[in-house]
Amino acid sequence: MNVLEHMMHLYDEALEELMGAEKYTKCMEKSESAEDKSMYRGLAKQELEHESMLEKAVDRMFPANTTDPMHTVWHHLKKHLHGWRSKIEMRMNET
Repeated sequence: MNVLEHMMHLYDEALEELMGAEKYTKCMEKSESAEDKSMYRGLAKQELEHESMLEKAVDRMFPANTTDPMHTVWHHLKKHLHGWRSKIEMRMNET
């Protein structure tokens, strides 16, 4: 697997983790009991932790101060992950 394929594979996995966090956040918002809300919040946090680990794995693929064009691509993909993650975290903190 080349660098691009590996980076995109990890990005796809990170997206799946964010989708899971989104799902659990929706369940948390719909829950009536504090116990269920807490459970779903915890599950969503676990998914966000998994996403963070995958993101760090891609970060390790590129040395600091690299000029590799794939790093530029990763930088933009990472912005997308961070934007979605921020929205999920805001929703989790509102409920």
